[in-house]
Amino acid sequence: MEKVGFLKKYDQIKLAKENLIFRFSGMEEPCNDLTDLLKAWYCFPEKQIRPLVINLWGSTGVGKTSMIKELIGFLNLKDYYFEYDCSQLRLPKIVDTMYTLSKIQDKIRAVFFLDNAHLLIGQNLENPFDLSITKNLIWKMIGDGFLEIKNSGVQAKKIREIHQEYMYWFQNGLKVNQGMITSKNPRYFENRGIPIMNSKPTYVNDNLIEEELQQFVFSRYEAKILFNSRLHDFPSYREFLDGIKTMDEVQIMGFLDDILMKALSPERVDVSQSVFIISGTLNEMFSKEKEPCGEALTAQHIKNVLQQKLGVELVGRLGVNYILFPELSKKSFQQMIRRELEEISNQFYSDNGVTLQFDDELLDFILEEKIDYSMGGWSLISIIDGLIKNKIPDWVKKSQETPLVNRIGVYVENHNIKLRIE
Repeated sequence: MEKVGFLKKYDQIKLAKENLIFRFSGMEEPCNDLTDLLKAWYCFPEKQIRPLVINLWGSTGVGKTSMIKELIGFLNLKDYYFEYDCSQLRLPKIVDTMYTLSKIQDKIRAVFFLDNAHLLIGQNLENPFDLSITKNLIWKMIGDGFLEIKNSGVQAKKIREIHQEYMYWFQNGLKVNQGMITSKNPRYFENRGIPIMNSKPTYVNDNLIEEELQQFVFSRYEAKILFNSRLHDFPSYREFLDGIKTMDEVQIMGFLDDILMKALSPERVDVSQSVFIISGTLNEMFSKEKEPCGEALTAQHIKNVLQQKLGVELVGRLGVNYILFPELSKKSFQQMIRRELEEISNQFYSDNGVTLQFDDELLDFILEEKIDYSMGGWSLISIIDGLIKNKIPDWVKKSQETPLVNRIGVYVENHNIKLRIE
């Protein structure tokens, strides 16, 4: 990497850490740990030889998912970010994503976020971490950095049929030069419905290559099957046709042999330069387990529970990078409320040209009487929606009905939200 490019990335992730610390009050340690773990991958992804695995654990609503999304947005990685909810995760979905990405990048560089990983522990879902179902695909991907995907059985069958067809004709004397049939083989032409005497078609036959003489070695159907297999190095259909038109029968036999071998072999998808972030909720993790008595929860406590369910070897593939999110403090909630109200006020002014001012008593009212601290940040989101955001249409109407209004004050009286028009 050029020096300028490295310094730009280094400065960007440093700014990302500062932004996270500002956005997520009371979460300095997780912010530091997360950005420090990602720094080497972000600056030098090509140096990574195995996937980076980061485990995030914390109570409901402490900001694990929000922090990841904030970081991904700040680092401009949205095009390389794939999120899966483990309550709905099915193996074909993640495998399809990997296969598609492998057609774009030889070594996939992306961030895969597996949220609600606690739901995978002890449930009878099609669990991608269950060896009996995945045949070790997911664990191999996380631990070794690659995934082997079987090619489509239907595709392999069609390619085998084309291969057998042409091996038969080549063994019976069919000759090809620059992709065109050069030998007189009446049975071959009769079998394919091609007039022998005409060098150009006198009728339209949908089974023939478009814009090609009828003596072209492959039919349109065969050419499409071979090209769409993507088991070759031709980037476009036209380049595929042009490539065939450089070959004789020996080269075409070798080409078909190579494609058939690839169709029958598993395709190797390289994810060694990717990041896997696995996020779980402690409330659920320890709901039916014996919580550590009188001790501060540590990464080792989480590993112990995982080992009981998954075994030592598989938990070992999750690595040693565990980030624990602390419970949200009252100060954290206070700063979150201030930030939410500030954003609402700014948006209201931008849309209506009127200042929306929230009294300090409103913040105290939300903190003391409304928040369910056991629900974490999710409680705050629903409270702000119910108390403030759902009433904004009424406030907009008030501002439009009142002449020369400059400010709307929002305050609490007798446990109700009131407006003061100025």
